[in-house]
Amino acid sequence: MNRKAANNFLAAFRFAAQTGQPLNLFVTLNMSHTVCTPSLASAAFERLRDNHFTRWLRYRDQLARKSGRPGLGPPTYAWVIEVKDGYTHIHWCVHVRTSHPA
Repeated sequence: MNRKAANNFLAAFRFAAQTGQPLNLFVTLNMSHTVCTPSLASAAFERLRDNHFTRWLRYRDQLARKSGRPGLGPPTYAWVIEVKDGYTHIHWCVHVRTSHPA
């Protein structure tokens, strides 16, 4: 990860904390274990995120609202792609409420 990407990633952590939704879950996806090339990693991750994570979050938000609890709010996350020594990794930090049921 170069200096600019690292600075932007750290700024996302600070912003998330300032908005009351600190990034409290760290996920690393090793794309080198897939057939996904580094040039397609971003699109593949976005599809994975949109089709699974944000969909799950919307579902949990609807359940919370139906049971009279406050909604979960928008998804809060930051991610960066790192390609080093021929290995592609996606580092993804997410805010998941500690009171959020699985």
